[in-house]
Amino acid sequence: MLVAADALKAQLENSAPKSSRLCQHDRNVSPDEASALAVEMLAVNDSFHWAGQIHLYKRVYGLRSDSGEVQMLVKNISNALHRVRSGSSAEHGMIFPMFTAGCEALEETQRQNILGRLHTVERSGMMQLGRARSLMVRVWETGVCWESLTSGEFLG
Repeated sequence: MLVAADALKAQLENSAPKSSRLCQHDRNVSPDEASALAVEMLAVNDSFHWAGQIHLYKRVYGLRSDSGEVQMLVKNISNALHRVRSGSSAEHGMIFPMFTAGCEALEETQRQNILGRLHTVERSGMMQLGRARSLMVRVWETGVCWESLTSGEFLG
């Protein structure tokens, strides 16, 4: 299992820097908007790779939330979130990485930033996000991992 985990970790690390491109069908995007979208797309792409690594470190390697590896990945996702405009479609695309990083975040500033962003997405009409957001807050209050706090309910 550890050999397979190491291979998956290498795949996550190797695929992260592969470039993403904007859809070429939308010709009405200004150069400034295209630049902003490219930055956001890279932030979302990176965040999914880092979230995958967090799950790998926690579930397969058995690392704790306070391990340096996990906290570095939380920091990376938090920093990537700063490159994404609030209310943008990219922000909506980062729900999984935000939840993952939020559940593992130990720094209050990271927690509040992620919580605020999840509120923004929820207010945009994604009301089902409330259960995941509440679960993340319960993780902070109890110090118990999110999997232990669920009773098999659907979070999405």
